[in-house]
Amino acid sequence: MADGAGAADPRGPLLGLRVLDLTAEQAGPLAGMMLADYGADVVRVERAGGDPALGQPGFLVWNRGKRRLTCDLDDDADRAGLAELLLAADVVLVGTRPVATTRDELQTRGLARGTGAYVVICPYLPSGTPWATGQESAALLFAAMGHSW
Repeated sequence: MADGAGAADPRGPLLGLRVLDLTAEQAGPLAGMMLADYGADVVRVERAGGDPALGQPGFLVWNRGKRRLTCDLDDDADRAGLAELLLAADVVLVGTRPVATTRDELQTRGLARGTGAYVVICPYLPSGTPWATGQESAALLFAAMGHSW
């Protein structure tokens, strides 16, 4: 077609979706990476101490296409800035371990979204991983879900 009607948007089907990535380690950043790959505007907020995965070889890949900033939740100005980002977000990715910002932590600090945004808990359950180590593990996840069967 000469007029380009029906052509896919080269910027991605998620153009205009606002995502706030408060996760750490690997699973959450990968979810944010995929959303960014499809055109979502992903803002990654890391704790003031940084993400423990920073030294891992995949860190730059998992966080490509995102704008990154740090936030100290004990600082009033940082907390106010995070509150503004939360209000503007369509999707909020949260973690389950203290190295990330958790849904419970947002609620405790009065920052939880009541309505209007989807909150996605990465990687597993609000209570954390369902095995003893509490660490992310694709193999244990597949075993727990039956994929390994």
